[in-house]
Amino acid sequence: MLSGYERQTEEDYDNYVYPMKINISVDLPEGFKLLYGDEYGDEENKWSACNLGFHPDLEAPDYRNGMNPYILRKNSSMYPDSFECIVIDENSNERNDVCSYCFVYVDEQSKTAFIEPVSTREKYRHKGIGIAMMHGVMLKCKEKCIEKCYVNSYDWRRKFYNAAGFITEDSIGFWHKTIR
Repeated sequence: MLSGYERQTEEDYDNYVYPMKINISVDLPEGFKLLYGDEYGDEENKWSACNLGFHPDLEAPDYRNGMNPYILRKNSSMYPDSFECIVIDENSNERNDVCSYCFVYVDEQSKTAFIEPVSTREKYRHKGIGIAMMHGVMLKCKEKCIEKCYVNSYDWRRKFYNAAGFITEDSIGFWHKTIR
């Protein structure tokens, strides 16, 4: 205990770092394609894949809860070199062919990147699509001379990030104090 604070034991967040010295490739199943940023112009479908990847029970053509976080990320003046990475299903007959999505905040001055959010729509999970997308992110970051990429993780996400080559750098941890 530190000055009356107690560390929360459950749901501890870890900082994961991707060491840019690892050799990787983008290995997607046939019929899938990796794109960066505005190579895919349908903003609503990118937003939908990101949002609905976390809430598959809400996946409906008319579901919308506002695109404000998505728009704010895209228009951030703090990270002008940031980019999106997506994977699309070229064989999809659906209106939304985006399978996996992430946003990458790039700071070329510090040579670092932070990847958040990362999402793969439920029906495309466990096929290697998310990991291939993350490898595509790393390759793009290498082009930009980025030395380290970071994600924050907890629970089931640890397994995904480890499979993509990320390693635990440190634990964030949360501390609580009861005020009386």
